[in-house]
Amino acid sequence: MLRKMPNNFYDRLVRQGRRSGVKLPPGLGAETVNTIRLASMDNIDVLARKAIESIVARPALTQSAKGILSSGLSKSVSYMYAKNSKYRGAGGN
Repeated sequence: MLRKMPNNFYDRLVRQGRRSGVKLPPGLGAETVNTIRLASMDNIDVLARKAIESIVARPALTQSAKGILSSGLSKSVSYMYAKNSKYRGAGGN
């Protein structure tokens, strides 16, 4: 199932696995080995979250900056506060 994920996500997941100390060989022939090793990790959820955050971070920052420029600082702050309150009320981390 990991290998059926988009290539960008899979590549970031492999990178996060390497950073956490797992020996994942490079190259196209190593995909099967890497997928098995990643899937058997206890903290795959943490690695997946970090991979997603690394993909989403720049576009989210750009969108936030555009929002501040187009709607003004006060409206942007009130919007961020409302979203943050909604997120926390829904049980977000």
